Amino acid sequence: IGSYLYVKDVWWAKNQTKFQFERTAEKYALHIDKASHFWGGTVESDMLASGFRWSGIEEEDSYLYGALMSSLISFSVEMTDGYAVEHGFSLKDWGAGLAGAWYRYAQYKIPSLRSVNFKASYWNHAPKYFEKKDQLIEQNPRRAFIDNYGNQTYWMVVSARAVFPEAWQESVPSWLGLAIGARAGDVVDVIRKDEQFR
Repeated sequence: IGSYLYVKDVWWAKNQTKFQFERTAEKYALHIDKASHFWGGTVESDMLASGFRWSGIEEEDSYLYGALMSSLISFSVEMTDGYAVEHGFSLKDWGAGLAGAWYRYAQYKIPSLRSVNFKASYWNHAPKYFEKKDQLIEQNPRRAFIDNYGNQTYWMVVSARAVFPEAWQESVPSWLGLAIGARAGDVVDVIRKDEQFR
């Protein structure tokens, strides 16, 4: 609830309109926003599942309820986007959020998936996002780093033990992983101003 109230002011503080689906080609931020929706879904699902487990619910049910609740959160975000002038309900964003929400449940059901996890990092090495406020699609002066896709990196991490030969298992630390990441960088699409919203 707290995070929703925070982003409500950052994302949806402007005028509302009738419900609409996303009307752009969704090339925003080189699709890194989809990675954000996926990662957010995994984090929400994991946190909720941990809470359910802590409260005494059986492990499998906890992961199931975590996935369901995370799916509901993703849906509520997209529904709110659906009434925003600058956005619209995005089926792709919702799908990415659903995939993330159910990935943790899939990891529980399919043990081999546990060696593949997702992480995120943030470093403001491309400051254009905050400097060019006149080019931002939203003119909210409290622009949030959570929308700054140019400076976010999303990582897929594979456990080294799952990759290295079985004979090496004892000598490979359990925390060691191999990672590949993606970020949008300082691209125009991150701070574009769509003509249709003028």
